[in-house]
Amino acid sequence: MKHKKIILSLVLAGAALIAIIKRLNRNKNDSSAEPRQFDEGEFHASVSFGKKSKHFDAEGLQSASLSCSFGELNAYFDNSTLHTDGAELLANCSFGEINIFIPKTWKVENKISASFGDLREKNRGQNDSGGVLTVRGSVSFGDVCINYV
Repeated sequence: MKHKKIILSLVLAGAALIAIIKRLNRNKNDSSAEPRQFDEGEFHASVSFGKKSKHFDAEGLQSASLSCSFGELNAYFDNSTLHTDGAELLANCSFGEINIFIPKTWKVENKISASFGDLREKNRGQNDSGGVLTVRGSVSFGDVCINYV
């Protein structure tokens, strides 16, 4: 009976490893994993099992989506401006780290859900004239850090 459990465990572990390797190879060859502008003012970037740094030069940013799983994603919005109504950032991070770089004049509303993770802010500025960025999403066993530059 013990041998059957061990064999079953090995088979399941092997299947999981094969699935992870296939996903990694698919992401390497998938240009859709690269950030691109979908609609005016909407940006997206993601990383899985790796590290990426992306610069977004947006005028009138309305929404952005950042996704990180088992990696690190650095997103630079420091040369961007917000839409007059503000913008929403969806950040989903599990077992990784997302670093977001924004102008010191932006105000951030933290509406992120964290379990065994955190949303931190560094070098917070005056937040008086740049608009409001609402951060939503989830952090599980990871970290989202907003850096004011």
